[in-house]
Amino acid sequence: MTAFRFRWISSFMGEVTYECLGPDAASCGTLVLRRPALTDDYERQGMDEGQWDVFIKPLAHTIRWHNTPSTPVPAAVIDAFNAWLTAKWQELVARMDGAPERYGVIKIDDPVRQPPVPVCGASLNEARDAWVLSGQAGAASL
Repeated sequence: MTAFRFRWISSFMGEVTYECLGPDAASCGTLVLRRPALTDDYERQGMDEGQWDVFIKPLAHTIRWHNTPSTPVPAAVIDAFNAWLTAKWQELVARMDGAPERYGVIKIDDPVRQPPVPVCGASLNEARDAWVLSGQAGAASL
């Protein structure tokens, strides 16, 4: 498998930004991961429901390029990012399980034990003014 590296940059208003370093220029850049939005989220302010439903809601569990949102994220980047997220989650659970004196005993049904939801890619189709999802089974154009 080709080596990819990811590094957390920042988190704000439902989005997490990562640096992505891949084997070529097409797989390097700044990625934005969209988390599912809460119904009473602060970020809804200033948007009507129509804007929210078209531009924000479809992006839950997606990654896109920060500076070039109309450029599709390559499948290799999506696959590597999903593998990296899963590995980070496994490290977290193992660290917590290995230090009950610090974290307590984590119950089997604790939400932290839920693996991360796989992400798919998102790119903006400017002609349709809509997001196009790719890179995961079942992903469709919205």
